[in-house]
Amino acid sequence: MALFILQIFKEGYGEKWSNTYTLEASALAACLPLVDPVVDMEKSIHKEGVEFTYARVSDMVAGNDNFFTKPINDFGDVTATAPILPLFNTCRVDIDVEGFGRPSRKYYRLPLAEDEVANALIGGTTLSGVEAAVTGAITAVDTAGGGDGELVDPDGQSWIVATAQQKIQMRQLHRRRRRAAP
Repeated sequence: MALFILQIFKEGYGEKWSNTYTLEASALAACLPLVDPVVDMEKSIHKEGVEFTYARVSDMVAGNDNFFTKPINDFGDVTATAPILPLFNTCRVDIDVEGFGRPSRKYYRLPLAEDEVANALIGGTTLSGVEAAVTGAITAVDTAGGGDGELVDPDGQSWIVATAQQKIQMRQLHRRRRRAAP
């Protein structure tokens, strides 16, 4: 089994960003049915102001053209009931892996709304929804494509279960280097 990179591209609220996942499958073509469960999971936790533009799956070999893209052009499923917080406020999810080692970590720009947080903590309803969605995606990817693929960490360890962190996490949107003054 080989490792592949799944990247889901999103835009909304004046910004563009993506989330990256590692898939283990027998071949690049075997990754095609694994894309939809991950996209469905992300759509189920993101606000309707977030547009999912496309997904890209590639192998981990640098500099080659072995990839495919899948257009999504759909929006998140969650309706915002209060004003949205800035996009650098994220929900951190730690995913336990099989065996030993550090858990995988994902940051989701849902974005958070004012009624979902209190005292810099994310509410229980939002946390349990995110945990259930990510854990459900792990199971859905395991069964999609006849069991010929799964979500793993970059070391190839299988994902087991997700735990969302209650504290609001701050994550920058862009990592740009500042130019040195001449």
